[in-house]
Amino acid sequence: MKIINAKLEHEAIYTFAVIFENGTTWRRSISVLITVTPSPPCPIVQSCRSCDECTVTFKSKDPTTLTCYVEEVRPNVTLYWSVNGDNVTYTETASSEINNNTSDTWTISTTILFELTCAENITFCCSVFYDHKILTIGNTTVQVRS
Repeated sequence: MKIINAKLEHEAIYTFAVIFENGTTWRRSISVLITVTPSPPCPIVQSCRSCDECTVTFKSKDPTTLTCYVEEVRPNVTLYWSVNGDNVTYTETASSEINNNTSDTWTISTTILFELTCAENITFCCSVFYDHKILTIGNTTVQVRS
């Protein structure tokens, strides 16, 4: 089976059956999931605006935020931050999800609030997570210097 110009209404479970001359039947079911890769194909960090690694500078001991987002993605995904470095305290807010009813896609964002305490270099990485695996949408890495 091949679906040409797949649309949201094609998302379903399809069952195929073969009935042999001896009366036995072979059945298999497959799930078709319609996906939409965001453009650009990575989460965007507001200070970077591209999929490439970027470097941003903040003052030590000043609470600062970084927001990461993807636009028009399907299925609904989760964004999360990972932090590599010492002397940084941080909290991550819950992701927000906005469903675009016309294309059944989502715009998702997450924000990390952090404070550098005598840190020289910290790396924040924003990744896309779906169904217990990291999607190939990509990651965005931010090098932070104080």
